[in-house]
Amino acid sequence: MKYTKQEAEYFFWHCTTAALLIESLKDRNRATLSHIHHAIRMASETAVGKAGVQYASEMAHKQKPATKKHWSGLGFTREHVVPVSVIVKRVMDLYDSGVSSSWRGLVFDRLTHDDLQHWNVMDSDFFLDRAAPLSAEIANLVRRSAILAWITKDEDRRLKREGLTKAMPAGYGEDDLARYKACQISVVPLYETAAT
Repeated sequence: MKYTKQEAEYFFWHCTTAALLIESLKDRNRATLSHIHHAIRMASETAVGKAGVQYASEMAHKQKPATKKHWSGLGFTREHVVPVSVIVKRVMDLYDSGVSSSWRGLVFDRLTHDDLQHWNVMDSDFFLDRAAPLSAEIANLVRRSAILAWITKDEDRRLKREGLTKAMPAGYGEDDLARYKACQISVVPLYETAAT
């Protein structure tokens, strides 16, 4: 899997834009939430990169011709395992909680080397114990939540029928694959590790 420097830079700017919108636009209405949603969607897309789809449903995997190298253009749906609306809610809940993490708390979670360079993170106790900005917290959360999968059109329709296109099933806990399990969609990993 290839994750480019440009995707890493765009990821930084999408997270920074989302934080700026959330902190600046105190009136949450359809218009402002639409822009916040879009910035977080773009962050989730660039968090794994264009080629960073981590999973495929077993059905899609069986239907993919062995002669085709790339998944795009084969009629499958490229979708967020955790819907973007759920990621947005997680971000807004994080902001509304008023709880912030130190850089040290984020550095060892999901942020990549490129992320740390974009946020000018320094390896010193003084710096790492400081509160991280909202943009870095968003990046950390989005990197943890941005999981993409190829599924068949029939499986996509099944998610829609169950009302799980933009939502997780009730009581899903920490299981990011809960929507798929609720719709009997089994997935297989396409590679060992996510983008770093």
